[in-house]
Amino acid sequence: MTRREKGACDAIFSLPGPAGDTLKETPSLTLGAPYYGAAFELIGPPGTPPYLKSLRAKQVAIQAQTVASFAIALLHGQQRTYFSPLAALEGVSRGEASAALVWGPAAGWQLKQQPALALSIAEGYAPPPGLSWNLHVATRADDAALRDTIDRSLAELSAEGSLARIAAQYGIPWRAPF
Repeated sequence: MTRREKGACDAIFSLPGPAGDTLKETPSLTLGAPYYGAAFELIGPPGTPPYLKSLRAKQVAIQAQTVASFAIALLHGQQRTYFSPLAALEGVSRGEASAALVWGPAAGWQLKQQPALALSIAEGYAPPPGLSWNLHVATRADDAALRDTIDRSLAELSAEGSLARIAAQYGIPWRAPF
């Protein structure tokens, strides 16, 4: 964010909120309205139950050093740790784990690129707080005009379905802000 503060760019996309957490070290910046809800997604073979509780006492593929580890530990699930979302998905595809709990945007892209994995995001899954974040655009705090223009444009693109279509084109799960 130092580049943004020094005027090297006008906006930074995909920062998690709230601003008090994300931008506490950069008071010259602020976040616009949320435009996308990103989350750790529950991914498995077709028919995977859409509830994290369904993973209790089961092997669950996770990416190393992510909050998914804490979530599975709270459920008393058995963690199977991998070092990338793709490796975790491949582990599920090989039967090493019942499902994966991995970062959705990266995992969705991998599923699109690797259809032979025969996995999908659990239908009806609602990511809980702690595994989901709203994403925002950061601008200079004093640049309300730019922030308003970006917020308005993203809201229009979302309302007409363009953001969801673009996300689907790349396999990224679309979630409206939480």
